[in-house]
Amino acid sequence: MGGTARSFCCHDAGVNGGTVLQPGVLEASVSPGLLLYHSRVDLQYLQPGLGAGLVVTTSVLIVPLYFTHRLGRANGVFMAGTSVGQFIAPHLITFLQDRYAFTGATLILGAIVLNTSVAAATFHPVSWHTGHLDCETGKPFPEKVFLRQSASSRQLNSNLASSNQVTSNRKSRKMNGLLLRVAQSTLRDLGILRSPRALIIAVSSTLVVNGYLNFIMMVPFMVQEAGHSPQSSAWCVSVSGVFNLLTRLAMSAFSECPCFNMHICYVVGIFTIAASSLAFSFLTNATWLMVVMGVWGCGVGAFMGLYNLVMIRYMGIHNLPPMFGAASLLNGLGFITLGPLLGWVRDLSESYAFSIWLLASTQFLCVLLWFFMPAAVARDERRALQDNNSAD
Repeated sequence: MGGTARSFCCHDAGVNGGTVLQPGVLEASVSPGLLLYHSRVDLQYLQPGLGAGLVVTTSVLIVPLYFTHRLGRANGVFMAGTSVGQFIAPHLITFLQDRYAFTGATLILGAIVLNTSVAAATFHPVSWHTGHLDCETGKPFPEKVFLRQSASSRQLNSNLASSNQVTSNRKSRKMNGLLLRVAQSTLRDLGILRSPRALIIAVSSTLVVNGYLNFIMMVPFMVQEAGHSPQSSAWCVSVSGVFNLLTRLAMSAFSECPCFNMHICYVVGIFTIAASSLAFSFLTNATWLMVVMGVWGCGVGAFMGLYNLVMIRYMGIHNLPPMFGAASLLNGLGFITLGPLLGWVRDLSESYAFSIWLLASTQFLCVLLWFFMPAAVARDERRALQDNNSAD
């Protein structure tokens, strides 16, 4: 997704991603049943996954292009959207399903998802808002006017020549060239993993992100298995979303302070996720379950609030696209492998607790992994110094 987002501009990638995502959600509404929908894992999951990947990637990459001095706060506002959705979505979906059943609720959800294309339409390249002087008047002439005119001209010429076989072949070659560039860009993204710093960031990202997403999906089943109502499950998720939101905003704002230690706060966030997940598996009281979910939300907020900033801090803003692309690719591989593994453990043990323990153990491993980050930074610095000396 990182390579695709860079081959297109962020505006086009985001709009097209939202357009691809929405039909995948709507398709579930015409499925005869939820079980049948989940049993058909080909296009139904591929299409929304591609769309969501494009939207998320372009949203992450566009923020540092617009903000420099207030990047922390801008990143906090951006990251807050996930927490707001986590707070609202359980109650909204429960209400829609009670009111309109599965088909109606999914149709409304698909309409809501379509707004991602509208939001992504604001992802203008910065150059659109940097004025150029008109040769005749000497006044600033926005570059976006030229871009829109040239885009309209290209579209008109394309429509006029659509019946021409030569033009069709040329378009086919251009598409093949675009796909080749995307593939080459993706392979270059993976090259950044030769750096120990990038490897630590990517591996810990894969284990923690997959861990907390799988955990939050198991929470409703565990709460109901403990004898509580679906409303209690929704409130557990919502409480975690509130504390997640507050912590994301706080961490992103504090990151601009000179005395703020991003490394320690990031590792503490990972440790909090692991410890609270482990504690959740031993509790049955509804009040304590909500308390632990609030602590868990703080851990996720600290981790995700600093997620992009940690990449910029250790890899540099120029390496953010390949770093995020490589981490996202590993995250996707983690979804494919870790999810079925957790399901197999759940079926074998007939308990969600064993799956939670497995997740917590991988997250504790990430805490240990981050203790090697100073050594990884020193190693990369020595390697860069050796390369400079060799070049001289």
